Amino acid sequence: MTDVILRTKLNTPLLWREFVSRPRLTNVLNEGLEQRLILVTAPAGYGKSTLLSEWTRQINLPVAWLTLDEGDNDPTRFLAYIIAALQTIYKQFAAPALEGLRSSPPPSIESTLTQLINELSLIGEPIVLILDDYQAIEFQPIHDAVSYLIEHSPPQLRVVIVSRIDPPLPFARWRGRGQLSELREVDLRFTSRESTDFFTQAMGLNLEKNELEVLASQTEGWVAGLQLAAISIKNSTDRSAFIAEFSGSHEFIVDYLTDEVLGKTPKELRDFLLQTSILKQLSAELCDQVTGGQNGTKSLEQLRENHLFLLPLDTERHWFRYHPLFADLLQKRLMEEQTDKIPTLHQRASQWFVSNDDPEQAIYHALQAEDYEGALEIIERIAERTLIRSEFTLFLRWLDVIPAKMIQTRPRMLIFGATASLFSAGDSETVSAMLDEALKADQDQEFAGEISALRAIIATLKGDVEESIERSLNAMETLPESNIFLRSLVIGNLSLAYISTGDIENAADLFSQAAQAAERAGNYMAAVMALRRLAEMALLSGDLHRAWDICERGLTVAVYPDGEPLPVAGVLMAVQGDILRERNQLPEAQILMEAGIELVLRWSELGAVELYLYLARVNRSLGDAEGAQKAIDTARQISARNESSRMAPVIVNLFQARLWLQLGHLAEVEKWEREYQPFGT
Repeated sequence: MTDVILRTKLNTPLLWREFVSRPRLTNVLNEGLEQRLILVTAPAGYGKSTLLSEWTRQINLPVAWLTLDEGDNDPTRFLAYIIAALQTIYKQFAAPALEGLRSSPPPSIESTLTQLINELSLIGEPIVLILDDYQAIEFQPIHDAVSYLIEHSPPQLRVVIVSRIDPPLPFARWRGRGQLSELREVDLRFTSRESTDFFTQAMGLNLEKNELEVLASQTEGWVAGLQLAAISIKNSTDRSAFIAEFSGSHEFIVDYLTDEVLGKTPKELRDFLLQTSILKQLSAELCDQVTGGQNGTKSLEQLRENHLFLLPLDTERHWFRYHPLFADLLQKRLMEEQTDKIPTLHQRASQWFVSNDDPEQAIYHALQAEDYEGALEIIERIAERTLIRSEFTLFLRWLDVIPAKMIQTRPRMLIFGATASLFSAGDSETVSAMLDEALKADQDQEFAGEISALRAIIATLKGDVEESIERSLNAMETLPESNIFLRSLVIGNLSLAYISTGDIENAADLFSQAAQAAERAGNYMAAVMALRRLAEMALLSGDLHRAWDICERGLTVAVYPDGEPLPVAGVLMAVQGDILRERNQLPEAQILMEAGIELVLRWSELGAVELYLYLARVNRSLGDAEGAQKAIDTARQISARNESSRMAPVIVNLFQARLWLQLGHLAEVEKWEREYQPFGT
């Protein structure tokens, strides 16, 4: 995922030169560190991000900052950015979870969050995670994920949500528990003293007391209104007359002051402002491409000198963005005055992003220009890598904008869309219909392998093992070796089908293929999980040497660059512990299993369930019945907390019954046999 992370989204915003310190609010934020969540909500232009930027520079705590946008309405992408933000503080934080998000299909949101929470619990200091511009998030599963993170986070973590509106999160519950601290619009309004400091210290204006009172009263402490007023006063020839006429609600103030500011801006700079307002981020080179001019550097410097709502995004001041409120106003004026130019501006931006290897921004601008053919060409070019990253929701959002009739003539795009639909919503009927359309459009049967692969997975979901095997084998014969994404899915699908029929030999062969493919693709998590199953099969067949060698192979790839083992390597250590148990090297087995469990808990709590059961078996062999029961109880507690797995509780209960039998507790076994219903039937 790291290859698609936009690093400027992870930077704490730099403070404006017009910055005014607000200790009364930073004190409130300091007090909020006693709660799980700090919520800062107010409309645009109230200085939310600036306040948080000031605060982070004052507190002696590590801070991870993430500025969200509309493209983050994809669970996989959202979680990847959360991890990337935390990695700005701790370089290797949750690296296995990030690798897991690259697997296909990806782990559940809850599973990934569990990995994050487990790693956060190992951090020995308080940490602050700031989610800025949260109003951009509209996808409910992401809100659910944030709720889960806040509900289950360790005491070290403090989350700060900055938004224009209240998101659909359970604030009432957190408020009732004393877990929520809040700053609202009424809190963020500038006081009379802060307004005076702003005009005199930040903007260099010496105003009379009555003039300050008029401006503060009319803007009601609205920071953006104060700044627009200050800019207008600086450019006004009759300051007194301007202030005397200054009145109205925020809506009229914005219109009036924008006209004032833009009306007194030279035409060339005014056109630059309007035409570059379509950009989410600006650089001099990009601005020149969009406007067709050559004064990008000079224009950006002029805007900075004139305090025109230009925010730097990096310390080198190579990238900037307009204040969201100012950008909205500029776009409104652009629509009114230069409507016919807007598609061309977006197309130029799209071309620049294509040339600079940023296809997602290129797609965004192509779609804004309604250049659907151009967008489809880019989407098709990056479709496989997008799906490999499991960004299914983002992919479907792109397709939703494009007229359906344009997609229906492209069999490859239909197949990509069917794949995304299958793994995002699991709607097999919709996917089947899309595959039927692809079959009609594919006159040369070029994509028969892809269609067979997806139909095989659908058959598995429906429980038709025979059809699943038949279609999987067909797909394996026809899919090209280069199609790593679908081939890996088919291999996994076919392995499960063979296991369900008892064909262990074929399943083992496929797990071997899956491990090799995953190693070639650099997906070490998938490689380790395939090797783990191979080692377990070898162990069950009595080939202890081969089982050990397979684990060693996995341990050589499951390492950080510095040679330290990845948390997922713990599953292989546990299997090796089980091998030592078979060799009756019980103390060594116990030590190795406990070390493996400790590693795995940094990755996935649910992934440790089986390992605790392995440990229970070792403890029993050591004659430690109490230790065996404790390990089973721990496994049961974990499986109860993780409702996403229906099989984990079943496996735990089977181990419990086995332990009772070994200990001669027949009454418990008989009661369990009478009462236990594994799936509530």
